[in-house]
Amino acid sequence: MKKRTFLMIGALIVLVCNLIFNTGEKLYASSVKITKFPNFTTSDLDGKQVNQNIFKNNKLTMVNIWGTFCGPCLREMPELGELNKEYSKEGFAIVGIVIDTLNQDGSIDKGQVELAKKIVKETKADYLHLLPSDDLNEGKLKYVQYIPETVFVDENGNVVGESFIGSRSKKDWIEIIDKYLEEIK
Repeated sequence: MKKRTFLMIGALIVLVCNLIFNTGEKLYASSVKITKFPNFTTSDLDGKQVNQNIFKNNKLTMVNIWGTFCGPCLREMPELGELNKEYSKEGFAIVGIVIDTLNQDGSIDKGQVELAKKIVKETKADYLHLLPSDDLNEGKLKYVQYIPETVFVDENGNVVGESFIGSRSKKDWIEIIDKYLEEIK
């Protein structure tokens, strides 16, 4: 019964992701505005522990929240991988958070982690990808209603601009990244 409920919720999320992607609308998150990314400790896809200090290495970090089941998320990942490389010399990086890598009891679903690794490899989105932790779930992730959702964070962990819901083209992300890099100079 629990598995069926989980699958139904997943199907609903996929439907919403596809609706957002197919309408071409550029939606912005408006329900809750956070101004500081929460302190957190988590691990990446390889089990290496990381925390909010990952933001200190760059002037601007794009945090892209995605799921292994989300078509729009997967379609934009190759271009996000390109952007991460192209902007690395400008103090910019991308970090992914894979939201569907936990079991219902909060433990890590190793099968989902392996699937996420496979997706990262196939899409060449070879930037840092994090697993949800209690800190992240009680902070930013509890406000995420649709994916992909993207937020930008400066080197001090301050949120820059708005959260973006839905995928974007590389050209659209370039406009946003350039604007935010200019603003934080």
